[in-house]
Amino acid sequence: MLHPSRLRVGQRVAARAQRRVSNAAHPRLVDARSETDSGAVVTLRWDDGAQASFHRLWLRDNCAATRHESSRQKLTSAACLPDGLHFQQLRAEPDRLRVTWGPDGHESDFSAVWLRQLAAGQADLEAGAPGTEATVAVGAVPAAVPAAAAAPPSLPRISYDELMSGGEPAVWRWLSALHETGATLLTGVPCEPEKVTEVARLVGPVQPQIYGEAWDVIAQEGAINIAYTGEPLAPHMDLCYYESPPGLQLLHCLAFDGGVVGGETTLIDAFAVAELLRREEPEALTRTRTGTTQPQPQPQPEP
Repeated sequence: MLHPSRLRVGQRVAARAQRRVSNAAHPRLVDARSETDSGAVVTLRWDDGAQASFHRLWLRDNCAATRHESSRQKLTSAACLPDGLHFQQLRAEPDRLRVTWGPDGHESDFSAVWLRQLAAGQADLEAGAPGTEATVAVGAVPAAVPAAAAAPPSLPRISYDELMSGGEPAVWRWLSALHETGATLLTGVPCEPEKVTEVARLVGPVQPQIYGEAWDVIAQEGAINIAYTGEPLAPHMDLCYYESPPGLQLLHCLAFDGGVVGGETTLIDAFAVAELLRREEPEALTRTRTGTTQPQPQPQPEP
C-alpha cells in the first residue's frame, strides 16, 4: 500500500471553509502576560474577570498563519517547532491576541473569541459540570516520552502476480500479514486505475463512500483539501468522523516520475503509541479521550 504525495487513490476529508466571526457580543480580551519572556504559558484575562492559561507550544502549533492558503489545513507539525521557542512579545487587543515569537520572529494572530471558547470548554471538563468558569491551562505539555526500545517491524511485501495467481492460500498469507502488522506493500501492480478495486474485492465487498468506490487524488490549484496539493501530509486517519470508518484502505500509485520530489510514506502503529503512553504518561493518554479542539475561525473585517 503506497501513499505518495502526488497521485493517490484514497479517501480524504474536505477542509472547513473560513467563517465570518463577529466579536460584538463577546467579552473583550484585556490582558496577556507570562512570568518571563521565555515562560511556558501565557495567562489571558477578559473584561468579565475570566482568565485562562495557554501553553506556548500549543499556541504556536495552532497558529493560523501556518495553514494552507486555500484548504486552511495545517502545514506544520509540533515536532518541527524551533528549539528555544519563547514569547518575544505579547499584545492583548479586545478581539485578538498577537504574539511575536523567538527565536525566529514568527508572528501569530489568535481570535480572542476562539481562545475564550476553548477556555470555557476546558473549564467544563475540569469541573465536570457545564457553565463553570475557572482558571485553566489549555494545551499543557507532558514530559518527554522516551522512544520505544524495540525496532519497528519490517513491512511485509507480496507481489501482485503471486496474489492473483496463488488462489485462496496467497490471499490468506496476504491478509494474515496485514492483520499482524496493519500494513503491507503490494508490488508489481499494473498501472491501471481499476486494479485497486480488483485487489480490494479479494478481501470483500467494497464499501461505497461519498466519492464512490475509488477515485483519483491529484494535485491541483486552489484545492480545498491539502491532500489535493503537493504538500506533505502529516500522520492522520481518514473518515474517522464516520460512524463506521473504512476498516481497510488501498492506495495505488499510478504515476511517479523522476521529477517528483517527496512522496515518502510514514506508517505509525497507533496501538503501540497508545500503549507507550499508557505506561509512561497515563495522564497524557487520559487527555486524548476527552474534549475536542476546533479549528481557529478566521476573523473577517465587517463590510
